[in-house]
Amino acid sequence: MGGILEHGLTRREKEVALLVRDGLTDRDIAERLFITRRTAEWHLKQIFNKLGFNSRAQVAAWVAHLQAIGGKPGSPDARRHNLPLQLTTFVGRSRDLDGLERLLTVNRLVTLTGVAGGGKTRLAIEVATRALAAYSDGAWLVELAPFREGRLVPRAIASVLRVQERPRQPIEESLVDHLRNTRMLFVLDNCEHVIEDCARLVDSILSSCVGITVLATSREPLRVSGEVVWRLNPLQVPNPEGPIDMNELAQCEAVQLFVNRAKLVAPDFELSSDNGMQVAGLCSSLDGLPLAIELAAARVGLMAPDQILNRLKDRFGLLTSGSRSGPARHRTLQAAIDWSHELLSTDERVLFRRSSVFADSFNLETAERVCNGDDLQPASVADLLASLVDKSLVIATGHAQRPVRFRMLETLHQYASARLRETGEEKMCKGRHAEHFIELVETENPAETVRRSASWRILIADDYSNIIAAMAWAAAADTESLLRLVAPMGAYWVSSGYTGEGIQWISTALARPSRNSRARLMCQMYAAWLSWLGGDMPAAHSWAEGLEAAQGVVDDRRLESRAMHVRGLVASFGDGDYAAGAELFNQALAMAREAGDRQGMAETLDTLGATTIFMGDLTTARRYLEEGLALSLSLGYDNGISLAQCFLGGVDFLEGSLQVAEQRLLDAIRLGLASHYRWVVATSLDILSWVIIRQGDERRGLLLAGATESAYRWAQVDPSITFRRLYEANVLPAIDRLGPNAAPLLEEGRLMAVDAALDFALGRI
Repeated sequence: MGGILEHGLTRREKEVALLVRDGLTDRDIAERLFITRRTAEWHLKQIFNKLGFNSRAQVAAWVAHLQAIGGKPGSPDARRHNLPLQLTTFVGRSRDLDGLERLLTVNRLVTLTGVAGGGKTRLAIEVATRALAAYSDGAWLVELAPFREGRLVPRAIASVLRVQERPRQPIEESLVDHLRNTRMLFVLDNCEHVIEDCARLVDSILSSCVGITVLATSREPLRVSGEVVWRLNPLQVPNPEGPIDMNELAQCEAVQLFVNRAKLVAPDFELSSDNGMQVAGLCSSLDGLPLAIELAAARVGLMAPDQILNRLKDRFGLLTSGSRSGPARHRTLQAAIDWSHELLSTDERVLFRRSSVFADSFNLETAERVCNGDDLQPASVADLLASLVDKSLVIATGHAQRPVRFRMLETLHQYASARLRETGEEKMCKGRHAEHFIELVETENPAETVRRSASWRILIADDYSNIIAAMAWAAAADTESLLRLVAPMGAYWVSSGYTGEGIQWISTALARPSRNSRARLMCQMYAAWLSWLGGDMPAAHSWAEGLEAAQGVVDDRRLESRAMHVRGLVASFGDGDYAAGAELFNQALAMAREAGDRQGMAETLDTLGATTIFMGDLTTARRYLEEGLALSLSLGYDNGISLAQCFLGGVDFLEGSLQVAEQRLLDAIRLGLASHYRWVVATSLDILSWVIIRQGDERRGLLLAGATESAYRWAQVDPSITFRRLYEANVLPAIDRLGPNAAPLLEEGRLMAVDAALDFALGRI
């Protein structure tokens, strides 16, 4: 019984505790000790009260833990640590291991924070095991999870070190006196539920005992002076959308962990080309969380990876087979997150569940508008959100000169969504969410330069997933909201290469009855535009005919001018009827002038210039394009600038001004990339390849010509609607000159990733 003599228990209570550890019932204990059953129950109740426990299992675990510790540190026969021997291989985390070991050599308090199931405890034990030689009095693990009351934290540490409480001296003082001349490392595990008492005690110990170092694990920092916080990210995961390289996949930490743990239940399991994509998708879907991956791997004996992956929509029901010897909160994914959720304040829980309405990341202002209510004021959201970040339930990400954005791991997102449904707040929050993003997509300043400017497109790109989620909700709940979301988004879909998705949403919106004739006309216009970009000329013609029939339906000359402009695109660059297209463009230009729509004028001048190129009048084409460029520059209209530069580069090329053409086209690519104008980027790259060939660098030119095919796919643009009809006249002669050497160059270009091809074009590689 020596291991439990110093915890305020009487001798009889200690005897009862030992028998509880052995699994005896109250009746058995009464018979063993020759006492009544009621007396045994009374002694057990006293143990519960003194130790802050509420179950026999806690008493049994506590006794077993004390007996496993061994002798008192510093005695000749003492063990120098109580770190548990691990039965599974430690996988990955080399950066975290190195970083934490380095921090512990120069800092006396390092707190390891991270999400539930993120592997904090296992990593801390691994770090302490490796650092053991640096501490003459050992490394000691103090598990705080069983102790529900903060006042018991000093006793938890004292029990590990077998420090006796002295008469008339608080246990904290006895502990500090004992540690004053020692050199040891403490691993304080799971501090979050007793964070205040833990912080006070750590501060007291570190202030008085110069040889003590503390490595704490917690869902949030202790906020003690001198604390260094190491935020533990999930394991590295593969990209399930990209091509699978088996060598790279085998080096991925999350995959290594899955394979290692899968072999424990299915020794013949191997990572292969047959299951690699499914394993990659599984690890990515589980956010790289070690606990979730281990629970999933435990299913490999019953299910193949693709079966597990297909069941992850109910991940909390699926991932329930943790080790019986581990903490109860780590036996299911649900229990691990429940532990964190129960520690939140009421307001934190409200914001946590309401934040699940966002499909992806969000910013502070959006959270203030969407998540507020009678029970949550907008002014409190910033502090609550910061607290959720501290508690590792929300991730904050920031870029230079960009607002900080917040997001949840998918596992936490599913958990919070379930809580939102349970409270009956889902409909309210999704309605607010949709209304907010309607306002965002409808944003337009008086100068009419925002809608398709870089700043507007960046806003839309940041929240694209949220906008699509709002559309999905509106499609089921509110037709008018759906139309208000879809109509303005056409501008983004046109410039950013979301051709198929845009047409799908426009078709969905137009299939519903609505009295919003202006929004319907906008949808028809963008449907024609997107169909033309995608090379679906029958659909483009059908939509264009609808635009012609709708002429005059709305009293909006600006919108009518845009619709006329789109009809001109279909005629000129779809049918090749340049004369008809030029006539429509001239009508659109006149309407835009009448409406004072300078942005529309710039766009129409650009496309009128391009049409005139194909009509063979380069002088007039240059005049139109330079006028359009001047207008776009005066407006700060990035799309218009890049489009005019692209087409002027084509004029310069045809006139033989190759250096000027090259510079214009490079400028168009740079600006198109910055403003997310993909089809201009692809077209500019196409023309640039001809310029390079004409300059005599046929090898580089053919590489770019091959890469252009990937760029058009990336932009979701049919090459036939662009300058590509000049391809044969400029590329085929170079292919003939290079003979058998040409095909490998074109193929190498086709295999280049778009980012790499653009870096190559811009001289970055």
